[in-house]
Amino acid sequence: MEVEPDEDALLELAALLRAGVVPLGRAMRGAETSLTPTQLSVLGAIHRYQPISMGALAEKERLSRAVVSRVVTSLVDHGLVERMPEERDRRVCRVQVSEAGDRWIEASRVRCNAWLAERLSRLDASQRQTIAAAVPLLESLAGDDGRG
Repeated sequence: MEVEPDEDALLELAALLRAGVVPLGRAMRGAETSLTPTQLSVLGAIHRYQPISMGALAEKERLSRAVVSRVVTSLVDHGLVERMPEERDRRVCRVQVSEAGDRWIEASRVRCNAWLAERLSRLDASQRQTIAAAVPLLESLAGDDGRG
């Protein structure tokens, strides 16, 4: 029989997990300095859900439409994203990643994967297996809020 953890134990585990994961995410994003964290997040969402309307993008990213509009404009200015006005309703605009954006995302992933692989190489085989076993659980946690 499995014992349910108490609320204090869950809060302590959450704090420990956050303390480990948040700095790791920042360090990985820090390798790519040409975009802000918000720009990276919006670009990732566009890549995952493209073509996506500005309203749906704002909802997915939990940002105001005004903020999303500014961020998308900056991504368009970087050449990473393209706007696609709707033919039947010019008030609606969808966005998608441009060819240059696809290349940028791939190069960024290669850099980030290399950065992380170098750090993983410092761990022993048992530690790497533990991390590999945790990945599906972390993916599950990330997907529970409807954003994943």
